[in-house]
Amino acid sequence: MAVEDGVPEGQNEGVAPEPRRCRALNQDGTPCRASPQWLGDSGLCLAHDPDREAERQHARTLGGLRTGARRRKGLNPSDLPPLRTPQDAKAWAARIATAVATGELSGQQGRVSLAAVKLWLEAHDAEEVAERLARVEAQVKGRRRVPQ
Repeated sequence: MAVEDGVPEGQNEGVAPEPRRCRALNQDGTPCRASPQWLGDSGLCLAHDPDREAERQHARTLGGLRTGARRRKGLNPSDLPPLRTPQDAKAWAARIATAVATGELSGQQGRVSLAAVKLWLEAHDAEEVAERLARVEAQVKGRRRVPQ
């Protein structure tokens, strides 16, 4: 019976080799089980490699951003009045500003929401101007005399 790498021939057949793991120990003394994708050239994972502090900081920042985004689901529609008048738009803007200031909405969510309120106001104003113009045109048309 031939022996290859200390294992008798045929004994290792059909068994996938164990994936490479971090060579460090956890605080409780158990072997680190970080998957190979987290291993660096040193054979240590992101958490155990002292030379990868900048990468760890980046991962923490990214994780915090993702967690914060999941927690900020937006405002409950019942917190906002129906958007029908400029006064409603003012109430929306105040509520959105408060939500951003308190962390209920992210700055990006606040910017997008306020931009939508601004567009609504512009459309409302344009509609109001068009209605006024139509009334003035009707009045002018009614005052015209037909020459005889």
